[in-house]
Amino acid sequence: MLKALQNYLINRAKNKEQQTDLSAQDAFPVEDIRDDVAVTKDNRLVAVFWISTINLDLMSLGEQSYVFDSFEAFLAGLDGNIQFENVAQPVNLQDYTRMLVQKHEVEENEHKRRLQASYALFAYDHQTHNKIFKKEHYVIIDQKIIGDDDLAYKDALDELNQRAKELEERIRNMFGRDFTLDCYRLTNQQLMYLFQVFYNYAAAMYQPIEEAYVPQVIRKGGEKPDAKVVYIAG
Repeated sequence: MLKALQNYLINRAKNKEQQTDLSAQDAFPVEDIRDDVAVTKDNRLVAVFWISTINLDLMSLGEQSYVFDSFEAFLAGLDGNIQFENVAQPVNLQDYTRMLVQKHEVEENEHKRRLQASYALFAYDHQTHNKIFKKEHYVIIDQKIIGDDDLAYKDALDELNQRAKELEERIRNMFGRDFTLDCYRLTNQQLMYLFQVFYNYAAAMYQPIEEAYVPQVIRKGGEKPDAKVVYIAG
């Protein structure tokens, strides 16, 4: 699904003139976010998991071989489609920079003041010019909704939740007791923030989504007559 979102953003840039009359909601491939899943416009439920990493560079050749063999066994035992994504996400250094400035204002030692000022300027420059980011790793699974009613949605959600529970357990235990992987399923709010990173990187850095609210739909000529604010249950 993240690949589809990336392709959408690329196509939007290429066909900007043709899409000027479309609202973001019209063009966006996600219909809704609820129950900790993204509901796509082609009737699929998508669950996303964040996964920690392990450092292969610090391992011996034997340990690396064990990791690769374990991952191969993990892939061989999968039931259904799965997608792996590495996403560059912004790092907000505003609080850190503000803390350095506050320390600088009350520091009496001139040498410390110079160091704090240089650290603050360094952090501000990297924040302003998007020079710093973190790479996060995700695993994505989906489930097709067979039908158009609430029962079909519930059946698909139950099936996806069961698969998600099994997948999370398998990821955590992939390497046995030798190496530990952290894994958790993204909530409604975390899903919205992930999409915000793709759709508006700068806003994700300075104004990240903090509440699971859907804003009013605004078109070029004003508000849609039937637009309303909807709260997404978390």
